[in-house]
Amino acid sequence: MTKGYLDSVVKEVQGMLADWGRVTFNETAEYFDLPSNFLKDLMSSNLREDESMDAEGINTWDYLNREMCRVRGILWGITRPVAYVTLSNKYKINVAVLMKHIEALADRKEIHYKSSSGIYVPDCYSKI
Repeated sequence: MTKGYLDSVVKEVQGMLADWGRVTFNETAEYFDLPSNFLKDLMSSNLREDESMDAEGINTWDYLNREMCRVRGILWGITRPVAYVTLSNKYKINVAVLMKHIEALADRKEIHYKSSSGIYVPDCYSKI
């Protein structure tokens, strides 16, 4: 592979990020017919300031902020206990990302809850 080809892969992935806000390594590696670990290494050395990388892919900060707001809205509307997996499946949010956002919102005191065996229990329910 030439440096020119690798540069074009990086530019195309950054274009996908600009359009979608998130790309996963597995899907992108399949699209370019490259090993996902190779793609991960290539992209980690070419991250921009407005991008963040996790184990599954790359996100833009705008995407993460949108997801945070979305999770906050979802959690504010919950009035009874619900499993994290149920929330993840219903709203198409990765469980790990969901948990990360819940912890961040709780740290900022934007939500109040209890967690019991993989179940989100809103504070309003626990007071009943």
